[in-house]
Amino acid sequence: MALNKAQIENVKILKQIRRNLHDKKRECMVDGCKENAINSHLLQRHGILNNIIEDGHMMELRPNDMFKWNREESPIVFKRVGLNDAISYPLFCNHHDTEIFAEIENSAPDLYSYRTRLLFSYRAICADEYKKRFEAEYFDRIINSRTLDFDHVYVSKLRDSFYAGVRDLCQFKSVILEELASPSHRLEFVHLEFPIFPVYASSPFSFETNLNKLNSSEMWDGGVVHLIPLNDKLHILWGYLKDSLNKDMEEYINKWRNVNKESLGVLLTDLFTQRIEIFGMSPSLYRSINKINIEKYFKSQLKSYQTYDMNLCVDFNMFEGDVWDNYNLL
Repeated sequence: MALNKAQIENVKILKQIRRNLHDKKRECMVDGCKENAINSHLLQRHGILNNIIEDGHMMELRPNDMFKWNREESPIVFKRVGLNDAISYPLFCNHHDTEIFAEIENSAPDLYSYRTRLLFSYRAICADEYKKRFEAEYFDRIINSRTLDFDHVYVSKLRDSFYAGVRDLCQFKSVILEELASPSHRLEFVHLEFPIFPVYASSPFSFETNLNKLNSSEMWDGGVVHLIPLNDKLHILWGYLKDSLNKDMEEYINKWRNVNKESLGVLLTDLFTQRIEIFGMSPSLYRSINKINIEKYFKSQLKSYQTYDMNLCVDFNMFEGDVWDNYNLL
């Protein structure tokens, strides 16, 4: 449906707001550091991502074109991204990005090391904090606009949900920083290995079924998950606070053990649809996915956004059929 003149003007303003926020200089996320942040990669470009890169590119989720988007569609789409932009955000200054993560950047990371797992998790938490602060600022600017016509209640609710997410992430980040400084093993990690499959991720995930926590200071149940293609294997690392593991989350993680191709495909679909946003895949894998399943993916994701129901389950396998033919998996 074509936009009318007023809607076109609104879209222009919204695009400019996002552009201004994207171009805004960000300070390093290390407490007390005032230096500008550089583009920090959550996973090694040379050593991890180059295991699945094709012609210098991979596929990741990016914002949809506002002139083509409506509220009945997903606000994000899959786009080709170059290696320099893959799974990266302005998080740390050059000094801290180099110093803090040297041991997982300068050589092959030891995925069995508790400290290595903490470092991956720290960076993933910071990335999601940046993303949520970005969206909260975006909605703040919409609310403060004198020219935009919008549903104030709806936009305020969205803004508040992002600030609640920031609060939660900061609590989790504090625990990780304490563990890095003086490890007491408050986090548990479950490490699963599969034959190589060209997907990657490094992201917090939520498995909170009590939505009353949204308006409380109590930390949500959840953790971090990393999908790392390394040494001809796909390593999946689940990390969570030992004292926040609820029954539903434990059952969900256990589903990833002893899976076949079909069940792994469904679990990956559920993970990418319901649980996380920071992930990607090789271009050839994306091309092999049936277009109908891509449409199902975005419909399911939109439903997840609209309901925020962690109990939703996907009813399809995005990676079914011929997708597996090029991979010696299970």
